[in-house]
Amino acid sequence: MGILSRATTKPKVELDTKGLTPQQIRLVKQLNHALKVTLTTEYEDEYFEFSAEFMKTCATLIKSAHFASKYEEYYSDQALEYAADIMEENMSEKKSIHYDN
Repeated sequence: MGILSRATTKPKVELDTKGLTPQQIRLVKQLNHALKVTLTTEYEDEYFEFSAEFMKTCATLIKSAHFASKYEEYYSDQALEYAADIMEENMSEKKSIHYDN
């Protein structure tokens, strides 16, 4: 009897880029890379640097959103302040949010 081997494949995440600018697409790729390194690194310096890079890239994407451009920077600043408030609340609760079913 032969040995069954399971081929391993990398799961892929697809993103519909319709309506995104080339800069936004580059930022999403950068965001993906920063997230992957943050989640997989075993080094403290990378963990801190890439988690900061992830958050900075998120803020840049929020500021580059079509809605933010339409209403200048007023709403993007408010959205970032709101997100920071929510993050602060979650950090003070010291528990993770679970989105799994």
